[in-house]
Amino acid sequence: MGEINRHELSLGAKKKYDFFIGRGFKPITKDSYFDLAKHKYNSKLAASQPLLLTSWSFAFHNLYCFLENYLCVIYFYDNDIMFSLIKIEDSDSDSKQNIIDKLYNMCMEAGCLKLSICLIEESELSNFANVSGYNIETNYCDDNSEYVFNPLDILALDGGVNKKKRERFKLCFADKDTDITVMDGSGMQKVLEIEDEWCGHNDCTLCSSFIGCEKTTLKTMIDLFDKKIHTGFYMESGGEIIGYMLTELKNNVAYCYLGKSNKSNYFPYFFFLLAEKYFKNVDYMNLDEDLGNQGLRMFKRGLGKYTLWRKYDCVYRRIG
Repeated sequence: MGEINRHELSLGAKKKYDFFIGRGFKPITKDSYFDLAKHKYNSKLAASQPLLLTSWSFAFHNLYCFLENYLCVIYFYDNDIMFSLIKIEDSDSDSKQNIIDKLYNMCMEAGCLKLSICLIEESELSNFANVSGYNIETNYCDDNSEYVFNPLDILALDGGVNKKKRERFKLCFADKDTDITVMDGSGMQKVLEIEDEWCGHNDCTLCSSFIGCEKTTLKTMIDLFDKKIHTGFYMESGGEIIGYMLTELKNNVAYCYLGKSNKSNYFPYFFFLLAEKYFKNVDYMNLDEDLGNQGLRMFKRGLGKYTLWRKYDCVYRRIG
């Protein structure tokens, strides 16, 4: 099974891509990580974290640039481009007017009909929606919202945990041979073996067409893995590693980026043990979005009581 990478840009999208390259934007690649990570950002969204942006970079034609007080990212799609603005922590003025005006003018020069800003947090929506001089359309979709869990709710088996799931949990609790451990260097190869096993039981083409090859993303994360910043965990049962999770703790949020268990029904227990042993005192455990995948949605909503961190889009068109 091959690893499927980014789609080809249409001719029109390629012209826009080249235009923004000429304006100082740079492609996001694995090597961009250290440039992106040199700043701290106000956003708590998983989608705004440098490790996630760079680890999925193989699947997308994304560009970035530091403009004023923001990390500005451009996402290129088949017939559209979208921007995200991630505010640099402790930077000055939070006015959106200047940066929106600047990006809108660039878009018009590039041949776009509008400016689209995505990944807007609910707390920031009013600032983006009150920019003057534009007709502004605001959109929201559950598919792009991020699932966050209070660790205390996970430990209480609160919400989303039905009778059948409680019975499965009892079997896990009775399994005294199963525990989780902070990953050392030797665990990384086993992580890839678990991913290989998972890939062997799933349709690689379907996975890649959904967003991109997860195994390629995992390899990139492992290459960028820094024990001072990131923490890997593996679940062990009877001396055998049966699951893994790669995480990052920032702003008292535990970002659970990638994880698997190759033992049936054990991932919810893995999540429970993470909350119990390592993340009991954080504000939230973030499991990112479901992208509209119904299986993923049912799985995440079944882990326990959750909150959705909603992400909005704003589309700007000049008045007159």
